[in-house]
Amino acid sequence: MLVAPVVGQGASSARQAGPGDILGSGETIAALATAGAGTITAAMIAAGILNRTGPGGGYTDTTDTANAILLALAGNDPAMKIANGTTFRFIFRNTVAFAMTLAGGVGVLLGSSVNGTASLVREYLVSILNSTPAIILVANTTNANAIVTLQTPQPLGTITPGMLVVGTGITVGSRVAGVNIGDQTNRGGTDKIYTITLDQNGASVQTGVSLTFSPVVRFDGLREGTL
Repeated sequence: MLVAPVVGQGASSARQAGPGDILGSGETIAALATAGAGTITAAMIAAGILNRTGPGGGYTDTTDTANAILLALAGNDPAMKIANGTTFRFIFRNTVAFAMTLAGGVGVLLGSSVNGTASLVREYLVSILNSTPAIILVANTTNANAIVTLQTPQPLGTITPGMLVVGTGITVGSRVAGVNIGDQTNRGGTDKIYTITLDQNGASVQTGVSLTFSPVVRFDGLREGTL
């Protein structure tokens, strides 16, 4: 569905934006000057544009975690939830004469064409695939089985389909396919998540292992251009 912004006119009237109206985006230019490998922090990503200086050879920059990125996008207000499916553009200005390799923090997936060529500008489309806040829970895993059993049942909404799961006994890249609620006797009249079904089978049997359930953010390279 195509949508258009609305321009306020006084206290009680508004009109649809049209020719001649300029959208105030609020973008700023963040700076990263680490001589070697660096961290692209959540605040840098939320700024919208990153100016990279410093390296004297090929280097790898790693993004912040998906959870930190979402918090920065929400203005560091944990109560504000970014809707799944939200997208925005992020611009990386590689001002040095060496190539950048992009690596993802926990919960950050990398699509195609994400590395930066020397002395060029890389534009990314950043997509919010799951925005449920990260949580670490103690659970049991089973080899060749997609079911994870929580040692402490959790309220509904704590874990949602699409979250990335990281920890011992979990196959790399596994995500939550669905959650399973305990029966009426066990949950005592309160809906709680007792087990979780993953989209891949477990890698090993583990009892009482700490698992990280993370939101998911994806970076896809769109194009490169001159500085």
